[in-house]
Amino acid sequence: MVIGGRRPGRPPTLCREDVARATLAVGIEQLSLSSVARHLGVSHSTLYRYVRDKDDLLAVAVEQAFRTADWPNPELGWRELLQAFAEAIWAAIDRHPGLAEAVHTLAVIPPTVVRLMGEYGERLRALGFHARDAMVALDFIADLAMSGMDRVDQESTWRDRRRFDDKLEILLDGLAARINRDVHPH
Repeated sequence: MVIGGRRPGRPPTLCREDVARATLAVGIEQLSLSSVARHLGVSHSTLYRYVRDKDDLLAVAVEQAFRTADWPNPELGWRELLQAFAEAIWAAIDRHPGLAEAVHTLAVIPPTVVRLMGEYGERLRALGFHARDAMVALDFIADLAMSGMDRVDQESTWRDRRRFDDKLEILLDGLAARINRDVHPH
């Protein structure tokens, strides 16, 4: 029997946002429906009200990690924006071990990342980038940051940060030369 448009009984005590926060508290590397249920103090089957399966739980964790990252202001100049974008991804991956690997297993790009890539891409186009160059630069930087992690003895460790910074600098210098070439053709 439905009373006033609502089923009788206790109202839900969780929401998908609670599940998302719990996924990061448990940790992406230890993520399972059972571990998240234990963390939340609910039954394993209760989670199926909020996520379809472990893949959906992983997608929720990745989205939460990126949604709560410290993203740069899109009004920065192009070089500062791309450097800050790289740093934000690096920091998110560093804060959440297993995030880089998880991103590569997802069937879809997290909505926060899609939104940011669009926003930053628009800014880069406003600063003189061709649309394709803007998206390639953002995608390249994201891939570069996510490939900077190695797994050693079950511990997430970073490769030499200088290598990442050197690669980023080469990319940014190449973009500067490309922009200069487009602005001042021979």
